[in-house]
Amino acid sequence: MSKISAVIIAKNEEQMIEECLESLSFCDEIVLIDNNSTDKTVEIAQNHKAVIYKSVSTDFSELRNLGLKKAVHDWVFYVDADERVDDGLKKEIIEAIENSEFDSYFVKRKNYYLGKNEWPYIETILRLFRKENITGWSGEIHESPKITGKTGILEGFLL
Repeated sequence: MSKISAVIIAKNEEQMIEECLESLSFCDEIVLIDNNSTDKTVEIAQNHKAVIYKSVSTDFSELRNLGLKKAVHDWVFYVDADERVDDGLKKEIIEAIENSEFDSYFVKRKNYYLGKNEWPYIETILRLFRKENITGWSGEIHESPKITGKTGILEGFLL
């Protein structure tokens, strides 16, 4: 049976991270890369059994790469601290890591303005990877994964 590690980068996300962590309850491991939070982000994550690593950087690729290095399972799923995984995406991820012909997946993300108004545009972003098929991330701010293998797309949403 394949297992999955979720990786989150966070800095002062106490207002948002609880719902994010709850939506990742299907994951076998949650890795939190804490970027010098001064609020209760780490405490909240510890209550959800997240494994915490501290790092201070303005380079998001560096932080994502640390998460990749620390994740222990065959599949790695990156989620931002202000995102949540909907039930449809959870189900698809569980099925994908068990029966996949693909090595990485795009997921769909709905964006909201001030937590309410859904934007009309739905993004597709690469977020789910077999660990052996992602060699790292590049780009200081608008980072992108460096991958090998076949890529698929899931229909559920990050919210």
